[in-house]
Amino acid sequence: MEKDHQCLALEGELTTTVWIAVNGCFRMRNPTVPMRYLGNVVMWAWPRSKVKDLLSKRVAHAARLIHDAVARVDDDYFSSFIDFSSSKEKMEGLVPSACGGDVVLNPDLEVSSWLRPLL
Repeated sequence: MEKDHQCLALEGELTTTVWIAVNGCFRMRNPTVPMRYLGNVVMWAWPRSKVKDLLSKRVAHAARLIHDAVARVDDDYFSSFIDFSSSKEKMEGLVPSACGGDVVLNPDLEVSSWLRPLL
């Protein structure tokens, strides 16, 4: 990650984000996702940090930020999203946030994995 930020010559005060796909199949408890379900149940974790902190602190700092952000995407988080998205009034006017059109020279990283987390 350090090399990515050095290549982009990012300023230390700039905040960078890692987008991490979180599999809800193993996190949702009420209701649970049936084992036979073959679709995706994915939300995003968004750990953020100042570039200067990522470059000056130990890797454990970045690992803790990632761990904590992923841990927050729990059953309550998924339930809250389901409640929100079930309201047609709340959904009107929303636009996709994961559009790839404006990400050139973006200081953020995106991580997707099909591995089952150990968290």
